[in-house]
Amino acid sequence: MNLKETIFALSSAEGVTGPESAATTLAQKLLAQYAPDASVDVLGSVTGTVGEGDKTIMLDAYLDQIHMVVTSHEDRGFVRIASAGGMDRRVLIGKPVTIFGHGTNPIHAIVSSVPPHLASKGDTNLPDITELLIDTGLSVEQTHEMIGYGDPVIVDYQPQTLLNGLITGPALKNRCGVAAILRCLDILKDEKLPCKVAVTFSAFGESNKGGAQTSAFRFNPEEAIVVDAVCAQQPGTPAEVRSKMGKGTVLCVSSALNRKVALTLRRLAKEQGIACQELGKGGHTGTNADTIYNSVGGVATGLLMIPMKNTHTAVEIVDAADVESTAQLMAAYIRNGGRDNG
Repeated sequence: MNLKETIFALSSAEGVTGPESAATTLAQKLLAQYAPDASVDVLGSVTGTVGEGDKTIMLDAYLDQIHMVVTSHEDRGFVRIASAGGMDRRVLIGKPVTIFGHGTNPIHAIVSSVPPHLASKGDTNLPDITELLIDTGLSVEQTHEMIGYGDPVIVDYQPQTLLNGLITGPALKNRCGVAAILRCLDILKDEKLPCKVAVTFSAFGESNKGGAQTSAFRFNPEEAIVVDAVCAQQPGTPAEVRSKMGKGTVLCVSSALNRKVALTLRRLAKEQGIACQELGKGGHTGTNADTIYNSVGGVATGLLMIPMKNTHTAVEIVDAADVESTAQLMAAYIRNGGRDNG
């Protein structure tokens, strides 16, 4: 498995939540290389199992991506939007977008921008996302015919390679976690596993976390490792942002998570020389881990996070080395049979 190529492919695939998106189709195909039972559930989550055993460890990462939805039609073929997942409105003005409307072909459009020399003098206010207009180039009649309320809208960008192993592109916040789990399975593919591994690439991770919840009920695992992203240090970030890109996966230690899982991950990283940073949380993590740990009869849950810059934009940045270290630590945890008993 070529990790960079996998990250690129996942970032390139359109993947607003739903069972028929390009990202869902691709993720199922990639997972089927390791889990022959890979399938898509009614929510659009991709799931599959590897290995056998009385104990089940679940690996979870978001599959969907932040996007917008159409909320109204305006004069002259313009439409208004609302956020679905926290898109950073500061980087939307003047950007190309794709609307997935009623037809078979996506509609390419532009977020409208008033030229600076025509804007009101001294107007430096940043408009709310609901105040932005998308210029479709269609007539009013065509707009009503081809675009409906709730139709998804994504920023139209493709991933690119930067220097020193960095990758930028859309949807990396979620898809780099998917890539890390696939890489973990690739590392373990020729090994006899001490337990059953249930994999979930969850739908609705950026909204109600419904995919993680339903998968936890389906597999009823004893333990789980969730993979997400965390904001990395860059100019302008607050002092409390301490995670650094290129320094390895980030182990989250939280009162909402299982301490033995965290301690086992910490030990394995140290003993096996896997690059690992740590992050302390006082409570909920804001990830799928919050949904999984209290599902069914309770799940001993850990959280690994991949450092990222420009989060919630279409030009998120990750270091492939951090994705690799995340995969290596998950593989070590699976080989260990899960958390230590001591």
